[in-house]
Amino acid sequence: MMLSIGITTRFNQYNHLFRKIIQNRHNECKPTIWRDLRTHYIQLLELTKFIDSHISGVVLISASHNMLTVLLKCFFAFRPTRIDILDTIYFWFFVVFLITRTFLVLYLPAMINEAACRPLTYIRQIPQDKWNSDMDRLHDIISIEAPSIGFTGKQFFYITKGTILSMIGTIITFEIILLDEIEAHVEGLCASID
Repeated sequence: MMLSIGITTRFNQYNHLFRKIIQNRHNECKPTIWRDLRTHYIQLLELTKFIDSHISGVVLISASHNMLTVLLKCFFAFRPTRIDILDTIYFWFFVVFLITRTFLVLYLPAMINEAACRPLTYIRQIPQDKWNSDMDRLHDIISIEAPSIGFTGKQFFYITKGTILSMIGTIITFEIILLDEIEAHVEGLCASID
C-alpha cells in the first residue's frame, strides 16, 4: 500500500508540473521542456515496472487470499451459527474490516494507473499544430504504455478500477450461486426427512 501511495504521489507531482506548464506557457515552451517531460515520464514508467517486477508475486498472493477470505466470510455471514451478541459483533466487525482492507489494497494500486493516464488528457488540450517531435513522442508513449502501467499479479491481471469492479461482480455472482445451492440442498434435505 505504501509503494502504491509513493508511486501515485510521484505521478501526481508529474501531472501537476505538466498541467502548470500547459496552463502557463504552452505557446512559448522550449523543445527541451517537452524532452525533459518525456524522459521524466519514461523514468516513472521504468520505476513502476521495476517495483512491479519485484512485488507482483506478493500482489497475486495477496489479491487471491483477500478474495478467498472475503468470499468465505460473506458466505458464513448468511449462516445463522453465531451464538451470542459478542460473537455477532466480532464477526460483522471483522467482515467490514476485511472488505475495507481488501478494497484499499486494490484501490491504491489502481490509482497508479489512473495517475499514469492523466497526462494524456493534458497533452490533448494543446492544438496539434503547436506540437513538436518530443510532444508527439510523449503522446505516443503515454497512449501506448499508460493503460498497462501499475501493479500486476505476475502479469495475470493489472490492478485498475475496472479490475476492482470485476472482482466485486465475481464475488457477488459467486455468493448468489452459493446461496442458491445451499437453499436447494436444504430443501432437498428437508424433503428427504419428511
